[in-house]
Amino acid sequence: MAGSSPTSSIELTRLDGALRIEGFVDGGSGEVKATLTIAHHGSGGTMNTRQGRSVQLSENQRISVSSTQINFGPASDLVVELIVEDETGVISRSVTHISPQS
Repeated sequence: MAGSSPTSSIELTRLDGALRIEGFVDGGSGEVKATLTIAHHGSGGTMNTRQGRSVQLSENQRISVSSTQINFGPASDLVVELIVEDETGVISRSVTHISPQS
């Protein structure tokens, strides 16, 4: 991959009884594969999902690689991981964890 390495980030937006989850890749250039993995345990049960795609990066560009919305309450336990890979392997990784409120 030419140029600077991309960075990954996860944004969480609280909504009324829900949470919007979005993964971004910033910077870098060339093609990468980005995979957002979500593990959620709450009062409604357990949900595990993975969303991924290949994206073409350009310097100074921010790309949303995946977004979803889930039900989210005080008993929720959430782990979100975003992995960005190029032909050499993992080049960026972000993890966010929200524990249940006691």
